[in-house]
Amino acid sequence: MLKASVIIPVYNDPLRLIRCVDAILATPPTDSFEILVIDNASDPAWQLPPRIFQLPQVKVLFEAEPSSYAARNCGLLAAQGEVLLFTDSDCIPQPGWLQSALDEFERSPQMDMVAGPIELFAALPLRPTSAELFDMACGLDQERAVRNSSAFTANFAMRHSVVRELGGFDGQATSGGDVAFTQRAVAAGFHLGFFPGMCVRHPARRDLSQYRRKIRRIVSGAYQLSHHEPRFAEMFAGSGWLRSTLRPLRTASQILRSERTRQLSVMARCRAIWVLLHNKGYMQWLRLNYRWGRQSEVYRS
Repeated sequence: MLKASVIIPVYNDPLRLIRCVDAILATPPTDSFEILVIDNASDPAWQLPPRIFQLPQVKVLFEAEPSSYAARNCGLLAAQGEVLLFTDSDCIPQPGWLQSALDEFERSPQMDMVAGPIELFAALPLRPTSAELFDMACGLDQERAVRNSSAFTANFAMRHSVVRELGGFDGQATSGGDVAFTQRAVAAGFHLGFFPGMCVRHPARRDLSQYRRKIRRIVSGAYQLSHHEPRFAEMFAGSGWLRSTLRPLRTASQILRSERTRQLSVMARCRAIWVLLHNKGYMQWLRLNYRWGRQSEVYRS
């Protein structure tokens, strides 16, 4: 059995996938490993480059079900590693990422799952857009997720034994499948920890249209999960909707006082808060449409 399997789903993103794989191979671990790339039915114009098939450490798989979690499950079925690591095609694992994760499991035999920081960056660091400022201030806060007994698969690792006992992700989910899986694992008694030494970088979203697509995916995924996950069902109940309407006030306060935004000017923080209000208003509108059975309105927005 190999020491580690890295699982990377990809959809219409061949160039950034190559960057991600090259970053892992630039500082390989001392133990045996494999990288499983799962093409999630990419369009023909976005086919994977021939080079990815020529790398001896890389195996390419194909998953027709249109869900990144179905693609990850495809990787889980093929994985031969004792440790399973997850990242995304648009991420850039930092030097030593894979080795540091393996070292952490060696040091902490009681740890079943480990999540690391996800550093968001702007395309033009000196001229970030308002959407990028918000994403860098609030997006993919892995440490906070772990405190809430969950994690994001952009930077996540677990022992194979967790999957053998629990099975994989919800393959029908379009979003939130990683949060649901890790919360289920913690509830079953598996230990989840945050490890700062296992870091990836991730591009921040540049504009509001990218956020609207993300929010539609999040709400759609939460609605699918709400049929059998009480935490997600609460999102569409009247009490949950009212509570989340007040949440932007707390988030705005965090933007003003966060360690992540300490280096930003007051104007930059205000721009981030404006994006927060836009996103929250759009999300609440989507939730109401799902609650009232008007999903067709969502896809015309």
